[in-house]
Amino acid sequence: MRGSCAEALLFSSPCCLTTSRHRVALIGAVVGVTLFVLLRVLIIDTLVWNDNTARSASSPWSGALQDSVELVRKISSDIQEASVKPYNLSRVDTSDFSQNGQSCYIAGLFESHGVSRTFLEAGAYNGEDLSNTLYLERNLGWSGLLVEPDPWSFWALRRRNRKARLLQACLSPTTSASMMTLKQSGEMSRLRKPEEVGQRGIFAAVACYPLYAVMQASGLTELDYLALDLEGAELQVLQTLPWNTVNITVVQVEASHLDSTEAGKNSPKKKSTRNFQRSLPLQPRSTPAIRHRTPVARRDEASHSRVARSKDMTSEQRKALQHIKAADCVGTYNTPPTMDELSPGQKQLVELMAKHNYKFLTSIGEDFIFRKSSTRK
Repeated sequence: MRGSCAEALLFSSPCCLTTSRHRVALIGAVVGVTLFVLLRVLIIDTLVWNDNTARSASSPWSGALQDSVELVRKISSDIQEASVKPYNLSRVDTSDFSQNGQSCYIAGLFESHGVSRTFLEAGAYNGEDLSNTLYLERNLGWSGLLVEPDPWSFWALRRRNRKARLLQACLSPTTSASMMTLKQSGEMSRLRKPEEVGQRGIFAAVACYPLYAVMQASGLTELDYLALDLEGAELQVLQTLPWNTVNITVVQVEASHLDSTEAGKNSPKKKSTRNFQRSLPLQPRSTPAIRHRTPVARRDEASHSRVARSKDMTSEQRKALQHIKAADCVGTYNTPPTMDELSPGQKQLVELMAKHNYKFLTSIGEDFIFRKSSTRK
């Protein structure tokens, strides 16, 4: 029989009916497979917990102290090597990806970029948006470790092909390792609060390691730059460090949630741009006077040429350095707020860092930046 499928259906053509059924079956199969994959990720890989029992209790390393050799080996085995593939960025023409010019400010604190510099960024999110370290890595040849606990964000982080090692974990607020529960919600995720036990939602079991153990496992006990964006757990994490056995030059701490009851998230950065009201520009060491939106990491042509000849840098990084423009590296840098302007948690942070010989340099956005006295430049 010739004619349209509609005519064939009208006369109950077995051929057309069979074809239609095949199409429906095929569509149903595709939908079924898609739903199965989603359900597997959401239900099997990501757990919905409704009780106080942590599945992590059976983990052999749970409860191990930060100086445990076995724990350090476990973390070391979890660390993924830096990508050798080209960067896979959404904004390839962007130079400084940090929220308020933090990367350029950090770069300006170091006189020479020809030496090998290192970083550790916890709360790395997807490795591109609001990244504090991508500029340092991509343009200046720094290397280091990116730590991110959220499964979805870590998946996106891996896709960026960062030239830094990766670790899917959160930083423990104690000196021992454990499995903790991460609550996922849109772009943000955080550790579950006690009052949320038994509530419905999407939760994931995440490994939480002490910062010192992570630094040992990654060989970064001598560190140029530590950036913490842990949604409230920053102070507890820093209190666990044996400061006499590590050497960190610059410490950047997200300080807007230190008094929050939601402390404990090692997660993506926020889009808030809250700043202290006083906005007199800080005069970084060995740099000229600056105004708002003026580059802190400005270098003369000869300096860039010296950096570009560094054997430690790739041709891509040398090329990027040779074309750095003033507009690529901008930010608003404030003088440090007075103690009267700080919250109780922020005061504790400043006092802790001062106790370990760190000077409070400035606040940029929600971040406090400290620098250790008498360190190499």
